[in-house]
Amino acid sequence: MTWKKTKEIIGSYLEKVKVSPETDPEIQEITREFQKKGYKWLEQKVTYAGIKQRWLIVESTERKLSDIQKLNLKIEPEKKSGFKVYKKIRNN
Repeated sequence: MTWKKTKEIIGSYLEKVKVSPETDPEIQEITREFQKKGYKWLEQKVTYAGIKQRWLIVESTERKLSDIQKLNLKIEPEKKSGFKVYKKIRNN
């Protein structure tokens, strides 16, 4: 799977796994527990360069929130720096 295709899939949706009634009860319980903990996943079957591949794209609510917090910590200094430049240009 290409990086472009992966980003496209993630950008469009990540669905919770739908457990069918005929699925093994133990698998059903494991799936429910992971969903309660904030995990979403999507299986994609693709053929790339003639090779069949199976990809599992996983998203964790906890990891996503952590990434957003880290990104915000990086953005704040840039916003302050940009505001200082703006004030300096405006006052000249």
